[in-house]
Amino acid sequence: FVEVADQKSFSKAARNLHISQSAISRTIKALEDELGVVLFMRNAKSVELTDGGTIFLTHAKRVVFMFEHLKTDF
Repeated sequence: FVEVADQKSFSKAARNLHISQSAISRTIKALEDELGVVLFMRNAKSVELTDGGTIFLTHAKRVVFMFEHLKTDF
């Protein structure tokens, strides 16, 4: 999610993460379904965060930051 938001592209995020674009799309769709909110407005050339996506991104970046620091403890 964070990489898609940063890149504003499912395909660029997929390349950076070395996974398929379809895998990212399925994962984001599953996340949206679980949360009951649309996170991205999609069009042919790019994706933009919705208001809900912007809120979720703030929390997601905190989780990533905490996880990175947690890894340094081990």
